[in-house]
Amino acid sequence: MYNDLELAYLAGFFDADGCITITRLVNKRYSRGIHYALRAMIGQRLRSPLEQFNLFWGGSLCYTLYRGTNCPNPQWIWSVGHRKALLFLQDIVPCLRLKQEQAETAIAFQLSVPKQGHALTNEEFVK
Repeated sequence: MYNDLELAYLAGFFDADGCITITRLVNKRYSRGIHYALRAMIGQRLRSPLEQFNLFWGGSLCYTLYRGTNCPNPQWIWSVGHRKALLFLQDIVPCLRLKQEQAETAIAFQLSVPKQGHALTNEEFVK
């Protein structure tokens, strides 16, 4: 587990370099054809800072090279989704400055998502 200083550091790191997304996914295998997914992620050229996020909150850590874009440098990406993203955001939200409102919105969204077997409709998502 982490201490208060580590949590503040990681929250500041995420506040500067991280992002929070709620993505609309369309797929016939979902009961209503649409699924919304929460994800928190950080892209970084160095792996070592992201290993701490992976150690404390799980998720995935992968190495990627964006070919044919304006980002010629490879980078490490740590990401966590759904319930794990909820736990991560609940832990760091008190320490956030720039992304606190986004994190609170994402937390409220994820808490409104049923655990299994029910994808949100467009009307439920807008609420």
